[in-house]
Amino acid sequence: MRTSWSDLRFAAGLARREFQLGVRGPAFWGLSAVGALHALWRATAADTTAALACYQVVQAALIGLGVVAVLFGGAAASRDLQDRSLELVLAKPAGTRPLLVFSRFLGLWFSLLAIVILALVAVLLGQLISGGTPWQFAIYGHALARCLVPLGLAAAIGFALTTIFVSPLAAALAAVYWVAVPLAREHLPSVFDVTVAQHWPMGACFAAALIAFSSHQHGRSIVTGARRGLARFTAALFAGGVYLAIALNAAGTDALTEPDPVLSAISHQTAERGTRAPGFWLPEARGRLVGLDDYAGRRVLFAFWGPTDPASVPVIGALKTLAASYRDRLTCVAVCVDRDSATLSPFAREAGPEVIMLWDRGTHFASGQPWLSSPAATAYAVEQVPSIFLLDRDRTIVQGPVSAEPGVLEAAVARFVGER
Repeated sequence: MRTSWSDLRFAAGLARREFQLGVRGPAFWGLSAVGALHALWRATAADTTAALACYQVVQAALIGLGVVAVLFGGAAASRDLQDRSLELVLAKPAGTRPLLVFSRFLGLWFSLLAIVILALVAVLLGQLISGGTPWQFAIYGHALARCLVPLGLAAAIGFALTTIFVSPLAAALAAVYWVAVPLAREHLPSVFDVTVAQHWPMGACFAAALIAFSSHQHGRSIVTGARRGLARFTAALFAGGVYLAIALNAAGTDALTEPDPVLSAISHQTAERGTRAPGFWLPEARGRLVGLDDYAGRRVLFAFWGPTDPASVPVIGALKTLAASYRDRLTCVAVCVDRDSATLSPFAREAGPEVIMLWDRGTHFASGQPWLSSPAATAYAVEQVPSIFLLDRDRTIVQGPVSAEPGVLEAAVARFVGER
């Protein structure tokens, strides 16, 4: 059975109707108010830039709003199970039910994204109030893009669980488990390095497979051939997600199951004052590998920071000021220690070309303090961020770690640059 343009127009109308129903409910406005107030509070905090505030909004959305997405997905599927669907079946033949399921999911997904958009608007307002960096519009788009697949996957899980067990209680139990058991959030990432925002093709495959499966289960009245085709499509999507997960692991990017010999070699070095600084190979914001040898013959200020510790983020602004002040006499390098490579891009955009931004992915064991298990940070014996080191032209550690306190860092760099 073929899908006509009229079916697609009807499905688009249903998605719009589901979205309108979602945004009119008290749950939507309650969540939007909480999200906006949280974003406004974050954005007006001292030394908070748009990149940091958006990072914090995304983290809250992926955890808190992700739980809500599971519940909302279950509620949406429950409505399908209850009506089967009287209004829709009278309006269109039952054979279009897969489109109806997909449309209902789209409306739900868009309503969740609308909550994120309102929170990002609050970030913009907060940055205007605090005099931060409000006009970096690409940063807001980047933050929204990072929420697309994770929230879609969470809603699809709730939708599919309710469909399988014919009860929204399954989605509710999944949400409770997610909140009550920390391993529900950390188990998979501790076995496979799969952050949904970073490895979005895999998450998108699984989300689409779950919705296709729900459509297949709801479409019991569809002719046999159409149901078989939908079943094959569902199986293909699941297979695609599994293949991407296996390919990710086989690529050797998982530090637990496939230790990287280069990263291991980096972490086994030792940094001591007056000795040659440990070398490294780390990717920059655009993915190009950068090594410490690239800065041979130049003085280098080398700093570790991580967005999971907001107090370390202002060091980027300090480095930008120092790089502008000393220009050709000092190279400023900032190493972002975070498990998601997508974290680096917004901060690199704010820092500009003056500061060389690198990414050290670390491992899974210290998600709250990733610098404790990161190869380069381990080599430099970093116990907290920010940690700053000064290297002379022959890559010798002259001083480090240097305090990032205002005035102290500037004075240390002035003495360092003034030395021959």
